[in-house]
Amino acid sequence: MLMRAMAVAALAATMAGCATRMLEQDAQDRCAKKGKLPFLSEMEHKGVPGLADSATAQVMCVGSANIVHLPAAFGADAITGADLPGVGILAVRPKSVADKAGLRAYDVVFEVRSAPVSQAAELARALDDVAPGDQVSLRVHRAGKDVALVARF
Repeated sequence: MLMRAMAVAALAATMAGCATRMLEQDAQDRCAKKGKLPFLSEMEHKGVPGLADSATAQVMCVGSANIVHLPAAFGADAITGADLPGVGILAVRPKSVADKAGLRAYDVVFEVRSAPVSQAAELARALDDVAPGDQVSLRVHRAGKDVALVARF
Protein backbone atom coordinates (compact mmCIF):
# COMPACT_ATOMS: atom_id res chain seq x y z
CA MET A 1 0.00 0.00 0.00
CA LEU A 2 2.83 2.40 0.88
CA MET A 3 4.55 1.68 -2.45
CA ARG A 4 1.33 2.42 -4.33
CA ALA A 5 0.86 5.72 -2.46
CA MET A 6 4.48 6.68 -3.21
CA ALA A 7 4.01 5.84 -6.91
CA VAL A 8 0.84 7.95 -7.09
CA ALA A 9 2.60 10.85 -5.34
CA ALA A 10 5.55 10.61 -7.73
CA LEU A 11 3.23 10.56 -10.76
CA ALA A 12 1.28 13.57 -9.44
CA ALA A 13 4.52 15.49 -8.87
CA THR A 14 5.69 14.66 -12.39
CA MET A 15 2.42 15.82 -13.94
CA ALA A 16 2.01 18.96 -11.81
CA GLY A 17 1.92 22.04 -13.98
CA CYS A 18 1.82 20.03 -17.22
CA ALA A 19 -0.30 22.68 -18.99
CA THR A 20 2.03 25.41 -17.74
CA ARG A 21 5.10 23.59 -19.08
CA MET A 22 3.34 23.05 -22.43
CA LEU A 23 2.44 26.75 -22.60
CA GLU A 24 6.04 27.75 -21.83
CA GLN A 25 7.40 25.35 -24.46
CA ASP A 26 4.95 26.61 -27.08
CA ALA A 27 5.95 30.22 -26.33
CA GLN A 28 9.64 29.24 -26.51
CA ASP A 29 9.12 27.56 -29.89
CA ARG A 30 7.09 30.44 -31.37
CA CYS A 31 9.54 33.10 -30.24
CA ALA A 32 12.60 31.06 -31.29
CA LYS A 33 11.26 31.02 -34.85
CA LYS A 34 11.57 34.83 -34.74
CA GLY A 35 15.03 34.71 -33.13
CA LYS A 36 13.61 36.02 -29.86
CA LEU A 37 13.01 34.94 -26.26
CA PRO A 38 9.58 34.57 -24.63
CA PHE A 39 8.31 36.60 -21.71
CA LEU A 40 5.10 35.33 -20.14
CA SER A 41 2.99 37.60 -17.95
CA GLU A 42 -0.30 37.17 -16.16
CA MET A 43 0.24 33.41 -16.14
CA GLU A 44 -2.61 31.40 -14.59
CA HIS A 45 -2.90 27.68 -14.02
CA LYS A 46 -6.30 26.08 -13.32
CA GLY A 47 -7.62 22.61 -12.78
CA VAL A 48 -6.14 19.30 -11.69
CA PRO A 49 -2.60 18.89 -13.05
CA GLY A 50 -2.34 16.09 -15.59
CA LEU A 51 -6.06 15.37 -15.61
CA ALA A 52 -8.01 18.46 -16.54
CA ASP A 53 -5.76 21.47 -16.29
CA SER A 54 -5.20 24.57 -18.36
CA ALA A 55 -2.78 27.46 -18.40
CA THR A 56 -3.04 30.91 -19.91
CA ALA A 57 -0.58 33.79 -20.24
CA GLN A 58 0.20 36.86 -22.27
CA VAL A 59 3.27 36.12 -24.39
CA MET A 60 5.75 38.72 -25.62
CA CYS A 61 8.62 37.74 -27.91
CA VAL A 62 11.62 39.83 -26.88
CA GLY A 63 14.68 40.60 -29.01
CA SER A 64 18.16 41.03 -27.57
CA ALA A 65 18.01 44.80 -28.17
CA ASN A 66 15.14 45.00 -25.64
CA ILE A 67 16.95 43.17 -22.84
CA VAL A 68 18.57 45.18 -20.06
CA HIS A 69 21.26 43.39 -18.09
CA LEU A 70 20.79 44.55 -14.52
CA PRO A 71 23.94 45.09 -12.40
CA ALA A 72 26.08 41.95 -12.18
CA ALA A 73 25.86 41.92 -8.37
CA PHE A 74 22.07 41.63 -8.65
CA GLY A 75 22.11 38.91 -11.31
CA ALA A 76 19.04 39.29 -13.51
CA ASP A 77 17.96 40.45 -16.97
CA ALA A 78 14.91 42.65 -17.46
CA ILE A 79 12.61 44.05 -20.13
CA THR A 80 10.21 46.94 -20.49
CA GLY A 81 6.89 46.24 -22.14
CA ALA A 82 4.02 48.57 -22.91
CA ASP A 83 1.55 46.03 -21.51
CA LEU A 84 3.51 45.38 -18.30
CA PRO A 85 2.66 47.17 -15.07
CA GLY A 86 6.37 47.41 -14.23
CA VAL A 87 9.64 45.79 -15.28
CA GLY A 88 9.57 42.18 -16.53
CA ILE A 89 12.25 39.81 -15.25
CA LEU A 90 13.38 37.67 -18.16
CA ALA A 91 16.07 35.62 -16.39
CA VAL A 92 17.61 35.22 -12.93
CA ARG A 93 21.11 33.80 -12.49
CA PRO A 94 21.38 30.93 -9.97
CA LYS A 95 22.83 31.86 -6.56
CA SER A 96 22.72 35.59 -7.39
CA VAL A 97 21.32 38.26 -5.05
CA ALA A 98 18.12 38.24 -7.13
CA ASP A 99 17.83 34.44 -6.86
CA LYS A 100 18.43 34.45 -3.10
CA ALA A 101 15.78 37.17 -2.70
CA GLY A 102 13.26 34.86 -4.41
CA LEU A 103 12.95 36.76 -7.69
CA ARG A 104 11.82 34.51 -10.56
CA ALA A 105 11.69 34.71 -14.33
CA TYR A 106 8.37 36.24 -15.44
CA ASP A 107 8.01 38.31 -12.24
CA VAL A 108 7.08 41.95 -12.86
CA VAL A 109 8.88 44.37 -10.52
CA PHE A 110 6.74 47.44 -9.91
CA GLU A 111 8.42 48.95 -6.86
CA VAL A 112 12.00 49.30 -5.57
CA ARG A 113 12.68 50.87 -2.17
CA SER A 114 9.05 52.02 -2.04
CA ALA A 115 9.41 53.91 -5.35
CA PRO A 116 7.49 52.84 -8.47
CA VAL A 117 9.44 51.57 -11.49
CA SER A 118 8.13 51.06 -15.00
CA GLN A 119 11.29 50.97 -17.15
CA ALA A 120 14.12 48.41 -17.04
CA ALA A 121 16.67 51.24 -17.20
CA GLU A 122 15.08 52.79 -14.06
CA LEU A 123 15.46 49.50 -12.20
CA ALA A 124 19.08 49.22 -13.33
CA ARG A 125 19.85 52.75 -12.07
CA ALA A 126 18.17 52.02 -8.72
CA LEU A 127 20.33 48.92 -8.28
CA ASP A 128 23.55 50.63 -9.44
CA ASP A 129 23.71 52.66 -6.22
CA VAL A 130 23.57 49.66 -3.89
CA ALA A 131 26.59 48.91 -1.71
CA PRO A 132 27.63 45.52 -0.31
CA GLY A 133 25.64 44.85 2.86
CA ASP A 134 22.66 46.95 1.73
CA GLN A 135 19.14 45.56 1.61
CA VAL A 136 16.72 46.57 -1.13
CA SER A 137 12.97 46.04 -0.88
CA LEU A 138 11.19 44.93 -4.04
CA ARG A 139 7.52 44.47 -4.81
CA VAL A 140 6.66 42.15 -7.65
CA HIS A 141 3.55 40.96 -9.39
CA ARG A 142 3.60 37.14 -9.72
CA ALA A 143 0.78 34.89 -10.89
CA GLY A 144 -1.91 37.43 -10.06
CA LYS A 145 -0.53 38.34 -6.62
CA ASP A 146 1.72 41.06 -5.25
CA VAL A 147 4.77 39.71 -3.42
CA ALA A 148 7.27 41.57 -1.21
CA LEU A 149 10.93 40.54 -1.50
CA VAL A 150 14.17 41.73 0.09
CA ALA A 151 17.44 41.61 -1.85
CA ARG A 152 20.53 41.46 0.36
CA PHE A 153 23.73 42.58 -1.34
